[in-house]
Parts: sequence; structure tokens; C-alpha cells
Amino acid sequence: MDHVLSPHDWKGVAFRDPAFLLSDRLPATAKASLVDVEIVDRGAYDTLPQERRARTLPRGLSAAEARRHLESTPSTRDASIVRLAHTRDLLCGIGGARATREFNRFSRPLLRAPAWCARCDAGCRKGLPRWLSAEQINAGGRGYGEWCLHTPPPPLFEQGQCKKREI
Repeated sequence: MDHVLSPHDWKGVAFRDPAFLLSDRLPATAKASLVDVEIVDRGAYDTLPQERRARTLPRGLSAAEARRHLESTPSTRDASIVRLAHTRDLLCGIGGARATREFNRFSRPLLRAPAWCARCDAGCRKGLPRWLSAEQINAGGRGYGEWCLHTPPPPLFEQGQCKKREI
């Protein structure tokens, strides 16, 4: 988590590590009613047969639309746990102006990815291109074989607008 998010910023926020799904302490009934939900483009969603739509969400929904969709089918409505494949571009809105402001104020510090640096000795430089672009490798380390990763925060929600960020 500390390479992607700042654990310090999450202090006092209730959350679960995804590893809880593998825990022996998770009740068997919860494991048995876990439902995986796929996220797809709207065009792909519209072409799916009805039975597949029950476990699929199209990108670009408001929070209320996503909730209505998940509550509209027994498989997701009655699930103890709904596991999303990812959340990229899933939500385009939270609610009204006040709810949007409150969500942005709450989430902004939580979704901040702190910059971090690593020293790259020996054969490390040969392996970096597998994970990073040349621009990222050459951008602003502090010298001496060090490179740093700076990740911009996701865009804030704006009421009535859907913003996508290229990955």
C-alpha cells in the first residue's frame, strides 16, 4: 500500500485489506455469497446478454446509478461481498453539489500517492524498462543511480462531468 497510497493519510479511516477475503476468519457464508462484478465500456455492456449484465457494470455511472444497478438483480443485491475487478472510469458522479464537494474533500488526501525514490544498482537498470517508460526512468532522481516515481492524483469529481485519466 505504501508504494501507491500514503498509509499515514489513512489513519482513522476504516478499510479492509483485500487479503481479508483469504482469511480463515471470514465466515464460509460470506465466501459463498461473494460476487465478482466486471467493469466494461458502455458499448460492450449494451451488447451483453441480460444474464451477463447482472454481474457487469458499465463505465461512466453516477454513484446512484451504480447502486441501483447492483440492487436490481438478486445475485448482487443478496451478496455479502461484491468484488469489483477495478474501478477505472466506473463512476462519473457522486450526487449533488454538496455530496460531490464532501466526497472530494474526504477522498483527496486518501488518494494521494506520495512520491518515492529507489536506488538502482547493478542490473536493475536493465529491468526498469519492463515496468517504467524511458521518461519515468530518466525523470528527476537525486542522482547516484536513483530514480523517483511521481504519480498525479486522480481528478476531482465535478458535478455533471465525467473525467477520464489516461493510464
